[in-house]
Amino acid sequence: MAVEHVEKESGLAVFLKNLPLQTYFEKSGISHSLLVPILLGVVEESWLA
Repeated sequence: MAVEHVEKESGLAVFLKNLPLQTYFEKSGISHSLLVPILLGVVEESWLA
């Protein structure tokens, strides 16, 4: 009897996939919202301040 392993997406993964402005980046082969780098920059700035 074979057991099938099904991976469930995390809440964060689902949230990121639902952000607007989804774009595919050919060079890196990934797809995410254009807002992700902006949000990460804001978070980084707030931690460094």
